[in-house]
Amino acid sequence: MNNLMVSFQRFLKNKNTGEYSHSLISVPASGISKSKMITILKEIENDPLLSSLNITKRLDSDITAICLVPKKNVRYKDSEAIIVYKGTKPLEDSWADNIYGATTSDTRLQLEALEFQKSCEIKYDVTNVTGHSKGGNLAVYAAVFVDDIQRIIKF
Repeated sequence: MNNLMVSFQRFLKNKNTGEYSHSLISVPASGISKSKMITILKEIENDPLLSSLNITKRLDSDITAICLVPKKNVRYKDSEAIIVYKGTKPLEDSWADNIYGATTSDTRLQLEALEFQKSCEIKYDVTNVTGHSKGGNLAVYAAVFVDDIQRIIKF
């Protein structure tokens, strides 16, 4: 378990100056400039809730996802949690998976996302799911099977 903001800072801040470093930030597919990304990171840093989020569980296989819980609630069963699904990894069949999952039947990647969500729900109350691109598709798929989801945010 680790704090999300500490992870950002460890990998994106210059060790000598303590400032976010343009050279350490990579945003090739997002369309966000490095300066805008630094502004977003600083806003997260200054927000008490966002800066307190801890990664309580990770999935890093053909898909990537994390379960986030505010630090003060990590030890408490049924605390509110957020799941974030990452966009497409360089898999040859990612787009085919989208089409097959939308038109034919559940796919291996969709089922893996659902299993991750269920594993987080053993301890926490997952109320929000989000994801970008393929991650958004996985978030919507997994959320359909859960009663307590209050919000799905898909980018």
